[in-house]
Amino acid sequence: ARCECRADDWAVEHLVSRDDMVEAVSHGYTTPWELSDVLDIPIEHVQKAYELYFVRRNNDREEKLWREERHLD
Repeated sequence: ARCECRADDWAVEHLVSRDDMVEAVSHGYTTPWELSDVLDIPIEHVQKAYELYFVRRNNDREEKLWREERHLD
């Protein structure tokens, strides 16, 4: 399971960067479907990228922006 998690992380990091995610959100793309379209990646990878970049790595500022844009707070 640990190797699978590492493989998922590697795939996400090579498909979309944290900066690309932050930039897309700052331009108003806030739903998984919008982000999937603008970043040209599957929705599953949008969700994994969010978890990797904003939850597990605990980037508070970007996570707050993401959550505010999605009206989750």
